[in-house]
Amino acid sequence: MLVDKTYPCKHCSRECTSQAQHRGHQGKCKLNPDRKVPGRPKGAKDKQKRRPRSDKGKPGPVKSETHCQALSEARKLKWQDPEYRLKMDAGKTESNRKQSITKRAKFLSGELSPNHTRRVHYNGRTYRSSWEYIFAAYCDLAGIEFEYEKIRVQTHKVWISDFLVGKILYEVGWHDHTESVAAFAVEGWTTYIIGKDEIEIMSSYLNG
Repeated sequence: MLVDKTYPCKHCSRECTSQAQHRGHQGKCKLNPDRKVPGRPKGAKDKQKRRPRSDKGKPGPVKSETHCQALSEARKLKWQDPEYRLKMDAGKTESNRKQSITKRAKFLSGELSPNHTRRVHYNGRTYRSSWEYIFAAYCDLAGIEFEYEKIRVQTHKVWISDFLVGKILYEVGWHDHTESVAAFAVEGWTTYIIGKDEIEIMSSYLNG
């Protein structure tokens, strides 16, 4: 009569049917203080630095207005350099150029709009900043009709207006609007800039 021999693990008492299985299990047994984890050295799992769960999904630090203005100015100066433009254009493939032309055409026609992480939903429309939302809410409260991102013109890029009220364009934001104002002026549009002071007045009017 044949009796199947088993090999129990000395850590968890699991019974293995062969010596090879016993050796393999015992070396990886979770109760074995000297267990071998395949693919990484002993203790590596405990030494890994992980991001705390509480930090996941939180936005990064808000950069100052001065920092953003300096960054915007540096980018503008970079793109005004003809050599930089040639260098960037030389790195594009024919496929990239065709895609760029197609995208510009869609931006110009209104089929596409640029993405933005800071979006504010109000009255069935999505605005790109809280300042734009305040301007729109102020116009609604005052009974002023407006159109959002209606006028689009193209120079070396596509410029999209913020608000059209009657025959006047309004650009909302603290950043430099020199290029966009000039681009709209070529097409015969008059543009006014809504800055921090105007937004504070509108906000107090809404809250009052």
